[in-house]
Amino acid sequence: MRAMLNFELKVPVEVYKGSTAFIARCPLFDVSSQGKTSVEAKKNLADALILFVTTCFEMGTLDEVMKECGFKPRKASSGKVHLKKDQELLSVPLPFMANRQRNACHA
Repeated sequence: MRAMLNFELKVPVEVYKGSTAFIARCPLFDVSSQGKTSVEAKKNLADALILFVTTCFEMGTLDEVMKECGFKPRKASSGKVHLKKDQELLSVPLPFMANRQRNACHA
């Protein structure tokens, strides 16, 4: 039996025009990417963030990285995210699939 779990990151991003391309940057994770347009730069940044988080998960360092970046658990969503004037929210989907059956969860 397979199980699927979907997370979604909503992170602040800054997009600006460089000399030859648009740059999209997520200051929380210090991850950046670029593209010919603002939209392409944000898509490329989302792809880079998916790879970054997936790699952290696979290496067993996701918890440590999240804490170092200032994240902590929250009981409920307050609804509002405070952004700087030059920031916007970027939604980044993070799908995970369990490919094998385990006897018990080791949480």
